[in-house]
Amino acid sequence: MKLLESIEDYLRFLQFEQGVSKTTYKSYHAYLFHFHKWLIENGYPSPELKDYNTTTLRRYFYYVSGKGLRPRSIYGYMVPLRSYGAFLVEHGALTENPASSIKLPKKDAAIRRETSEEEILAMWNAVTKQRNQYRAVMQKAVLAVLIYTGLRRAEVCDLKLTDADLTDGWLLVRSGKGSKSRKVPLCTEAIDALAMWLGIRPADCQHNYLFSVDRSRRLYYTGIRSIVEEVKHLAGLADKTHICPHSLRHSCASRLMRNGASLHEVMTWLGHTQISTTQRYLHTNEMELKSAASFASLAPQVKENNATRPPQGEERQARYRRVTR
Repeated sequence: MKLLESIEDYLRFLQFEQGVSKTTYKSYHAYLFHFHKWLIENGYPSPELKDYNTTTLRRYFYYVSGKGLRPRSIYGYMVPLRSYGAFLVEHGALTENPASSIKLPKKDAAIRRETSEEEILAMWNAVTKQRNQYRAVMQKAVLAVLIYTGLRRAEVCDLKLTDADLTDGWLLVRSGKGSKSRKVPLCTEAIDALAMWLGIRPADCQHNYLFSVDRSRRLYYTGIRSIVEEVKHLAGLADKTHICPHSLRHSCASRLMRNGASLHEVMTWLGHTQISTTQRYLHTNEMELKSAASFASLAPQVKENNATRPPQGEERQARYRRVTR
C-alpha cells in the first residue's frame, strides 16, 4: 500500500470520525505531507507503507532536530507521526507503533508575552485613523470580539449572523475547539462595535457569516491577522511582534481574573476542558508581583476582610459589566 493513500485515510479519520478542529486538521496534514516529501527527497521516490518504520522515522527526527528548532517545534513535527502510527496499530495495519520508540527532547516552556492594556487601548483608538469607513467599522468589530471575548481566530471566522445576540448580549460559538459549542457574554463596548458593523454589513451578502470582506467573500484566518497587523501599524506598534490575535486571547483571560472572575469561570469562558490549560493563559505582570512582596514578610500586612471577600450576587454581576472597560 502506498504511504500517501494511508496518510489520506488517516486524515479522513481525523476529519470525519474524530471531528478535530480545522486548525488541527490543517496542522496534521502539513506535517504528515512534509514527512512524505522528505522521504521522496531522501531515497524513497515512491514511499510505501513499509517505509514508515523506526529507522526512517529516526532519520527524519534527526533531520528535524538539526534545523535548530525549539523542542516544542520538534514536537509539532513528530506528534502527528506518532498519532498516525497509533491509528495504524488500532486498525490492524501494523502490530506496533514505530514512532513510539523515538525519545523526543524535553519540551521547553512556551514563550507567551501578554499584550498590555496600554497596547490594546492604543490599537482600539487607532482604528479611527482608518480612512475607509467600511473597513474601519469592520476592524473595530473584529477587534472587539478578539479583545473583549477572547475567541480563537478560527472561532471568529466561523461566527454566523445568527450567533450574535446583541439584545441579550451573547455570542454563540458553534464550532469551538473539539467541536464544542459555548456562549460568551458581550460587554457594552463589544455590543456597540458589533451593532455598528451590522448596520453597514451588506444586506445582499452571498453568505451568512458575521464578518464579510465584501458581498461574496467572508473574513478568513489571514484576513484577521491582516487586520491586527494593520491596526498595529496605525497605532505605532508595528514593531511589536508579540501582538497577535492569540495574544489578545491571553490578555482577555488575565483581565477577567484581575476583575474578579474565578478560574473556573475563565475556563468556561475560553472553552477549555482542563483547568491546567486555563492556568497557562494567566499572566502576572511585574507591578502586580511587586505588590505581593509584603506577603513574603514575617509580619505581613493584613487586609480587611471586605477587601479579600470574593464578589457575590449583584456585586459580581456589576464586575462582569465592567470586566473589559
